[in-house]
Amino acid sequence: MTSGRTIWAIVHDGRRFVGVGTSRVSTALERPAQPPAAAFRSADGVTWTEARLPIPGQVLTRTPFEGSVHLTAHDGVLSLVMSGAAASSRDGVTWETGRPPSNGSIVTDAAAGASRWIAAGRVTGTAGGPKVPPAAIWASDDGRNWTRIHTYASFCPEAIAASGNRFVAVGSDCAERSRAVIVTSPDGLRWTRHHLPTLRATTLNDVIRIPSGYLAGGDDVSAVGAAGMGIWFSLDGTAWRRVAFFTDRRAGEQLIKLVATSRGVVAIAEQGLPTDGLAPTAFFSPTGTSGWRRAGSLPNPGYGSEDGDLILDAAAWGRRVLAVGWFNDPDPGNYTRGGLVFVGDVRR
Repeated sequence: MTSGRTIWAIVHDGRRFVGVGTSRVSTALERPAQPPAAAFRSADGVTWTEARLPIPGQVLTRTPFEGSVHLTAHDGVLSLVMSGAAASSRDGVTWETGRPPSNGSIVTDAAAGASRWIAAGRVTGTAGGPKVPPAAIWASDDGRNWTRIHTYASFCPEAIAASGNRFVAVGSDCAERSRAVIVTSPDGLRWTRHHLPTLRATTLNDVIRIPSGYLAGGDDVSAVGAAGMGIWFSLDGTAWRRVAFFTDRRAGEQLIKLVATSRGVVAIAEQGLPTDGLAPTAFFSPTGTSGWRRAGSLPNPGYGSEDGDLILDAAAWGRRVLAVGWFNDPDPGNYTRGGLVFVGDVRR
């Protein structure tokens, strides 16, 4: 992507990669207060076409934090959901807006089930209310009109996955952030809380569906107290076992996304750099439940900064994996921000 264009969320709809984000403005004189929202399409992840989204650009840029824009696909329908905006499309070009979660709510992830879409996040805090707003579950029958159906105390959700009508959401206990929490539902409407079988300080940042069950991953600690990253497996989201652990090579290595491909599972993490920036790195397993190994670092464009390179989302089709994010140019005299698209093919 060229400087100024950034994809914040990406999915493959069975025909092409589709992303949503913000567009570059051609000249400084034309530059508005906020860059316009845009949808991007690509068959291979390399060549992209762009269409305008019927959402004000400031809605994207005022979301509580980057990464709270989510794109899913099911049965030919693309669904976009975030705080204050929602839309659906059948081709990634023409979009119809709908009723979103309330402004200020934090939508941390969304998933498409067989009969409905479910989004997880936190509701907007109110004066005199709890310091950490309760978790919220929103449902949609069409991918663009959302209704809050459940509020969950002491749960800070990070990610959600679906298989048929079943949903699995992962996160942490808001009062004890080093304690991982899982909630499951047979239909997206009724939810049950679970924990990992460990007393170690553990968090879960992402969860995906694989053919044999569910994979989740996040911060973990080894039996001897070494900090690192753990990968966990469950048949149905209720009972879990750890299938991989990687000791931090540098302080702050953190799992960002898990991605299922036709050749296996890729885990994308960010690791700290000596310059205090971040660089993305990858891990791979042919099954998700065994044979995990480090697969190397993603190419660094040379724009490391205090903010570093930040992976926002990832998607796969076949053996091709796309990870999208942004970079900062650290030159204080020419500070620019642009989008990154990492394209990789899984080889075994």
